[in-house]
Amino acid sequence: MTRFGLTGLAGLIALALTSSSASAAAPTFERQAQSSFHQPVGKAGGFRIVNTTFTATEIPASDPKGVQQILLEQTCVLDQDWDVDGSPQDMTVTARVIADGKFDKPLWSFHEQADRGELWDDLYRTVYLGREGGEDLYRYHSLITGRVEFQTTTDPVLIHIVGRREPGPMIITYVSSRSEQEIGVLNRAPNALGLLVMQQRGHVFDRLVLVGADAMSGLSPKMTAVDRLGTAVDRLATGLSPVESQGLVLLRRGDMSEAETWSGFDLHLRYEKDLGAPVIVIPVKDGRFAIEAAVLPKGVSLRRDLTAAQ
Repeated sequence: MTRFGLTGLAGLIALALTSSSASAAAPTFERQAQSSFHQPVGKAGGFRIVNTTFTATEIPASDPKGVQQILLEQTCVLDQDWDVDGSPQDMTVTARVIADGKFDKPLWSFHEQADRGELWDDLYRTVYLGREGGEDLYRYHSLITGRVEFQTTTDPVLIHIVGRREPGPMIITYVSSRSEQEIGVLNRAPNALGLLVMQQRGHVFDRLVLVGADAMSGLSPKMTAVDRLGTAVDRLATGLSPVESQGLVLLRRGDMSEAETWSGFDLHLRYEKDLGAPVIVIPVKDGRFAIEAAVLPKGVSLRRDLTAAQ
């Protein structure tokens, strides 16, 4: 996937896109935006900073073999007092596609409070930094629809299967109870550590609430997927992107059923910030977390959550 970025300093930001065969006299498309700093003169209090950045990238087109160029425009408005540190920004991200030779056709737009936004492989990731002991929250938006695909407070685990046509990797996410964002199921569960979700392109396979002992901090664990059936393959030989190849890549043999495909690994969770906390091991079987076979430290339990939304 090809991408280009442009970040402006205070003042004028411009992005000009031309075809590779265009001459100097050929028409071009240009979009401009103004970045600014504003503070009331002679008054104590706060200030406002407005920054706009552009990124050009590609997404799959309706033609399975084609791609579609999109222009992402991110506008961040920060209103902050001088004596307050680290306020989140009001962020608006708009995607446009080419119509009549110009990036004038809106594809989608979303608005949320976040501290920064960036491309993450074929998704757009926003980052909300935790404050006063809260954890950072990462939201991953589809570049095709702009909708949130998943959210997590630690690095997601990606599982790829070689030898089958798949709509995308299996993704396992974790949201800590220490996130400042409203996660209803965690608020309803006493002593909840976090929420585990297994999903693939918006389809949720399973959800677990981890409930922990008082000694556990609730901070997000480091998650890894460990091959159990000996079907892992060399990630670098798969042609996956650098982001995708960070996960576990399994080989589907011809005699494997669909259920067996998603039964070849264990999920390991290590709460590294809890001194002496052992690793939690949760096997995955038939596309679900195998609670009955999980290895759990004393005082930690798993509860299946049947609600549909995070």
